Amino acid sequence: MGRTNRNGHGPLNHYLTIFLPALLPNLFARLSNPAILLLMLQFYQARKYYGEREVLSIPVLDLPDSVYWLQGINGSGKTTLLRMVAGLIPFDGDILFNGISLQQKPLDYRRQISWAEAEP
Repeated sequence: MGRTNRNGHGPLNHYLTIFLPALLPNLFARLSNPAILLLMLQFYQARKYYGEREVLSIPVLDLPDSVYWLQGINGSGKTTLLRMVAGLIPFDGDILFNGISLQQKPLDYRRQISWAEAEP
């Protein structure tokens, strides 16, 4: 049996999905011409552990400047991922936002990121 999320549901990597935008006309132009491709978020060996348990692992992921949404069941890592991106929780690896590293320039990085809880 593989790793499961905290609610005991199946493998962690099968339940968190990052969707690319479907209807952005300039996305395909940017992807077809690397000279105009702008990377908004870059993940490098980003891993989050709670105790000894690895709950989120993103070896390498480059997301162009665009609009995205996260989808996943309860406990799949959506909030953990967003808190990592916001720099609110410690994790291994690095995340870059518009080319600025959270690990190397945390103040510059956090000046570009906002976080608002969905619940009061």
